[in-house]
Amino acid sequence: MDRTILQSLRELQGEGEPDILDELIGLFLDDAPARLRDIREAAAKGDAHSLERNAHTLKGSSQNMGATRMGALCLELQEAGRTGDLSRVPELVDLLTAEFERVDAELHEEVAQ
Repeated sequence: MDRTILQSLRELQGEGEPDILDELIGLFLDDAPARLRDIREAAAKGDAHSLERNAHTLKGSSQNMGATRMGALCLELQEAGRTGDLSRVPELVDLLTAEFERVDAELHEEVAQ
């Protein structure tokens, strides 16, 4: 996790407003599992276009939340979908799933602080 990104998001907080970082983390944690599911399904079906599209979306939200390793893995999946070379996709999906579990725990910890 890139904590400087989380700090930058926290600095957007307006006085008297709900905690923006907690809200953004909640949105990310609500959306990411569905994107992961869609990536897994696309990989299982060999649907390169769907893989590319869903990996692209998850890449952006991951990078926006400071989950840089997740973003990098999504970039690799996006590229695999773009080129149609799906040979490494199962391995990358496993790595992405494990990384999301780590990120999920860190972001839950961030909200609890």
